Amino acid sequence: MSDEPTTPTEDGESQPRVVEVKPPLRQRFLRGLLLVWLVLVVVFSLANLHWVDFDWIVGSTEVVEAGGDRLSGGVPLILLLTGAFATGLLTGMTIVGIRARRARKAARDR
Repeated sequence: MSDEPTTPTEDGESQPRVVEVKPPLRQRFLRGLLLVWLVLVVVFSLANLHWVDFDWIVGSTEVVEAGGDRLSGGVPLILLLTGAFATGLLTGMTIVGIRARRARKAARDR
């Protein structure tokens, strides 16, 4: 006999019972939180599609308009916001990685 729980069928044969397992509550909560965050990012992105003037380190871009329409120049605001977010994320990940490496090295040296 096998260790799997079985369920008898109408013809008397035993078949393995299928047990539905839900993800833990914490995992479902985090998935829901991620979904809400993604929706907010999309809404925020769509709300910031306009072009803006921006001063770079080596120069600047200016929006040139005629009759209310953009002709040239400028940078999409969402591109600037995404770039700033990515830069901060990479900086934070680098700092955390350096600290973790130092902690592992200190633990090995003990």
